[in-house]
Amino acid sequence: MSSFDVAIIGSGPVSLFEAIHQSNLGKSVLLIEERRQLGGAWSSIEYEPGHRYEIGCHIWDVDKDAYSFIEKYLGEELSPFFPAPIAVWRDLKIPYDWKNNITALRILMRKPKQFFSSRRKVRMQLIPRNYSYPKGGSEALVSKLISDIKRLNVSVMQGSGVSSVEVMPEGLILTVGQDQVSTSELACTSFSSFPEVKVGDRVLRTNRAEEVFWHFQFVVESNEAKRMSYARILGHPFIHRVSDTSSLSQGNNQVFSIGIFTNSTRGMSREDVVFIIESALRKWNWLSPEARVVKHFDNLYSMRRPDLDQRQELLNSGKVNFIQSTNLSFSFSQNAARWADTVLGSL
Repeated sequence: MSSFDVAIIGSGPVSLFEAIHQSNLGKSVLLIEERRQLGGAWSSIEYEPGHRYEIGCHIWDVDKDAYSFIEKYLGEELSPFFPAPIAVWRDLKIPYDWKNNITALRILMRKPKQFFSSRRKVRMQLIPRNYSYPKGGSEALVSKLISDIKRLNVSVMQGSGVSSVEVMPEGLILTVGQDQVSTSELACTSFSSFPEVKVGDRVLRTNRAEEVFWHFQFVVESNEAKRMSYARILGHPFIHRVSDTSSLSQGNNQVFSIGIFTNSTRGMSREDVVFIIESALRKWNWLSPEARVVKHFDNLYSMRRPDLDQRQELLNSGKVNFIQSTNLSFSFSQNAARWADTVLGSL
C-alpha cells in the first residue's frame, strides 16, 4: 500500500493549486482524478486535430485579490471581457451584473422579509463591473498548473475515483479503483463525494446525486453579427449560458460555447437540440442571416454534491479539509494568502 502525507481529490484549478502548495511545503502529495484528463470542468478537448475548445463556457466573478493572484501566477495581466458580458432576460439584453437585481426584486415581491434581512445573499449591483479572464483561456491556466505539478513530481492517479474512505486513528485509507492508499491528510473540494465512508464500526453510504452539464460548441463561418463575449440566459427553458470562445480557440472560425439544461431536453433528439440552439442564437442576433454553422460538438460533464453527513464525519476526524470550489474567484481570493509563499514564491 502506497503512503502519502496528503491526498487531494479532483484536478480542477483549486485542487492543482493545493497540490503545488502542499508539495512546496515538503509533503508527499497524491492527486486523484476519476477522469482521464486533468483540469476538471476547466479542461479543453481536442474535438478535431489541431483544434482545442474549452469544454464549457466560463466567467470569473470580479475579485481584485483573485485577479491579482492569477496575474502573478501567469506572469501577465488578465484580458477584459470584450464586449462586456451581458444577461438576456425576456430577450432583453442587460448588463451581466443586473441579473442579481432581477433575482433581488423577485425576492422583494415574493418574500419581503427575506429581502430586508441582513442574511440575504443576493446583493444588487447598479454599476456594471469589469470582468477579466486569462488571455489564453482556462487552458492557459490549467496547462501551467499541470506543468508545475509534473515539475514537482506530484503523484497522480487518473481514471478511477475514490470509492471508499476509511478513517483510522493514524490517518485515512482510500480505495481508488483496485488500489488502496494511505494518507495522513485529505483535501476535498465542493463536489467531492464518496459512495462509502467508514468511521469505526459505522458505514455511511450515499447515492451520489449527480448534476450533469451539457455543452455544445458551434463552429461558425461568414458571421457578420456584432460580436459578444459571455451571456447568462434568464428564463430560457433549455439554454442557460452562451460564450464566444473564438479568441480562446485555435483556428480562424468563430466558436460559440452553449450551456444546456440537460434535464429539460430529455426525450429530444440531438438534432432538435441543435436546431433550438441555432434558432436562439439567430433570435438574439449573434448569428447573422448569412452565417453558417459548419460543425458542432458536444460534451457531458457530471459533478456530484457531497453527502452532508459524510462531510461532517470527515471534518470531525480532523484529517480532512474541504476547499470551496463552486466559485473560482472566491476560492482564489480565499486561499491567495495561504498559497502566496508556496506557489508564487516558487516561480
